[in-house]
Amino acid sequence: MSSAPLAPAARSSILGPGALRLFLAFLVMVHHSTPLPFGKFAVFAFFILSGYWIPKAYREKYVRDVSPANILSFYAIRYWRLLPMFVVCTALALGVFYVHGHGTPPPGWPPLSLSFVIRQFMLPMLNLVGGTVLPPTWSLDVEMQFYLLVPVLMISPIFRWACAAFPFAVLAISAWHPLRETFFTYSLFFVIGMAIYLNNWHPPRWMVWASLVLTLVMAGLKLAVFADVYQNWDGLMAIAFAPIIAWNVRTRGRHDKLLGDLSYSLYLFQWMPVFWMRQTLGFYQGHVTDLHDLPQLFLTWITAFAGALALLFAVDVPSEKLRYRVASLFLHRPAALPLD
Repeated sequence: MSSAPLAPAARSSILGPGALRLFLAFLVMVHHSTPLPFGKFAVFAFFILSGYWIPKAYREKYVRDVSPANILSFYAIRYWRLLPMFVVCTALALGVFYVHGHGTPPPGWPPLSLSFVIRQFMLPMLNLVGGTVLPPTWSLDVEMQFYLLVPVLMISPIFRWACAAFPFAVLAISAWHPLRETFFTYSLFFVIGMAIYLNNWHPPRWMVWASLVLTLVMAGLKLAVFADVYQNWDGLMAIAFAPIIAWNVRTRGRHDKLLGDLSYSLYLFQWMPVFWMRQTLGFYQGHVTDLHDLPQLFLTWITAFAGALALLFAVDVPSEKLRYRVASLFLHRPAALPLD
């Protein structure tokens, strides 16, 4: 097999970036609904993808001419990308878990109050104020904090070198003192994505295949040995997976935009049917999903995909169309040019 770098030209394939993001969102749902513990790996891979796509979009689509106005436009448009689906899913979760008669929250959740409701929408400070009703939203905090830092990190090579060194300081600190879930805690993965973009890295074919084999081997070891032993195994798996990401971001899949957008709505919405399944099966009383639960498990996944599709067309598509129109006015760019 040739060791030449993969061609940068995009190839039409179902295995494009949108399909990869949807697969990662599905892994998160599997993590929440079965004993297969690969949710953190999927989220870390999402962070690497953001480390690639957001600086690329910032430099090539949002801020060609660096100015305070353009940077503020970047912040507003990126926040807009996350906010509508986040607000709708959080409101649905509040209704399901607190208002609906069958949505009794698990033990330890605080009672419904005005201050609790307000805290649910405090993106990007959810992890700092605590008590989120929709657990998957913790990673949106981290993503949004990265967006806020991108203009600083992209100013000069000095800042980028500092960014590259910072994760190792974080790892050293966290070895003695646990850190809250912020961008700084997971900065290593964003730095890897930035390095892929800034160095225009095209991994050779042998490395992509080796990455796939190594990731699968590490997944098997996690199931067999390290599930409860080595807490950083998911991070090592994501690092091993990085060459696949570097190859994937330069492909173009069929219906790429649709699949990528669906991954976001699935990532947020899946918690609600999964939570209902957990309650029904007695998860909070110690039951572990097994083969006898497959019919209910598949029904839960189908419901999650159906709800995510409904939200995609009811919330995300109209919001994106409006976001593109606003971006075309403020950034002086064609409304049809993708933002992500």
